[in-house]
Amino acid sequence: MPRSGPWSQVTAHHNLGWVYWTKEDLEQALEQFELTVKIAPRFRTESQTAKAGIVMTLHDMGKTPQAVAYAMKSRMEAVHPRENAEMDLALGRILAREGRLQEAREVLVNAARWPAKRRNGRIELAAVLVLLGRSHEALATIGKENGKLEDLRPIADLMQERGHMEYAGEIRNELLERAWND
Repeated sequence: MPRSGPWSQVTAHHNLGWVYWTKEDLEQALEQFELTVKIAPRFRTESQTAKAGIVMTLHDMGKTPQAVAYAMKSRMEAVHPRENAEMDLALGRILAREGRLQEAREVLVNAARWPAKRRNGRIELAAVLVLLGRSHEALATIGKENGKLEDLRPIADLMQERGHMEYAGEIRNELLERAWND
């Protein structure tokens, strides 16, 4: 039997926001995410995820300063740092795209700490570390022995593009070894 009441409204508006965002109907996406936040104050996880949607939507609308300000305010309102995992991932991506790599690194470190966002957070953090010229840290962050092949290839490509051949070679050797053993 489907759920009803506030939870179903929160879920419906939240999911609809992501549908609109995916279709690049950003005005509608923003409206749905804002509605989710308005009706979901006691559903903290959904509210924080919708706030991350607002941040991504504002950024995609070309309103990056508003997106960053909204994200910073939202991060301060969180009761526990793990509530910021989704927001930190969104904010870290935006800061990296804007060339604010050190700030992106600081935010993505938090995203990579929490199980729900650990994989994506580590991938984004590794990319930022490569761009900062710290491929050795990137390699440790993604944990080449634990990384999934689809995660390791783009990081190796980025390392190679940046001239960090030794580290790219380590990943490529790991990929070859895994392919040979499979």
